[in-house]
Amino acid sequence: MRQFFEKRIRPGLLFDIFNVMFFIILSIVFLAPFIHILMYSVSDISHYSTAGLFLLPRGFDPAIYEALLLKGIRIPNALLTSLFVAISGTFLGVLISSMLAYAITKPFKGRGVLVVLIFFTMMFSGGMVPTWLVVRGLGLLDSRCALVLPGMVTGFYVFILRNFIQMLPEGLEESVLIDGGSYLTVFFKIVLPLSKPVIATVALMTAVGYWNDYFSSIIYLFDTQKWPLATLIRDLINRSQLSVMEGGVVVGLDVNRLDNVKIKSATMVISMIPVLIAYPFAQKYFERGMIIGAIKG
Repeated sequence: MRQFFEKRIRPGLLFDIFNVMFFIILSIVFLAPFIHILMYSVSDISHYSTAGLFLLPRGFDPAIYEALLLKGIRIPNALLTSLFVAISGTFLGVLISSMLAYAITKPFKGRGVLVVLIFFTMMFSGGMVPTWLVVRGLGLLDSRCALVLPGMVTGFYVFILRNFIQMLPEGLEESVLIDGGSYLTVFFKIVLPLSKPVIATVALMTAVGYWNDYFSSIIYLFDTQKWPLATLIRDLINRSQLSVMEGGVVVGLDVNRLDNVKIKSATMVISMIPVLIAYPFAQKYFERGMIIGAIKG
């Protein structure tokens, strides 16, 4: 009988079953909070209990989203600010980081010093107060640009891009230079198109970093109307005593159809939608770009 089962059960089958079940359970654990927040935000809390875990909506009242996006003022403003910061910061950050990464793959006087300085920024930072003083000295306080420029280039991403660029065939660059092209031509016509996997990876991580950054606006922006969505969500969550009347003013909705948890839940769902939309388009490049960009150091 034992020999029969040994022949029938291929080696590693029990491990595969355990592995699949483990990750299914882990996925459920990760998804449960998001499902609860989503279902709570669309439930009709004026006629149903708000106790317990919401795995399905209790009633259906999606008016909170219409109120947040169309009738309210703060949420649309915060959403536009987040989109501006994430898009502009990602574009400029990826462009400048790619140009810097391409530059340090070429031999020139002082390249070693420049590489050491870039690596130094990965180990140490100037600190919050010196950075704030630099932002003030540039006249960027209370400006949305203060949310973009200070963290635009990251040494870690520069080295990932550099490692990928170093693996590109040198013959492609030499052929362009022989034909009279410049290094800018090589960069925009050869390097960038061939570096799509690692660029998509860096762009996704940069965009998520900008999108989730709430602290910069607290220290750089005095006008709360300029706050991005992440900072507004933090403010709503930290104000656990947010009154229903005040919440109705924030979102422009009848106070009988909401509570403070419903406002927070709907706001968090709105903040997650752009990332959930963008991630599938970059996911196919993400793993490949991380692996290839980290092979050669």
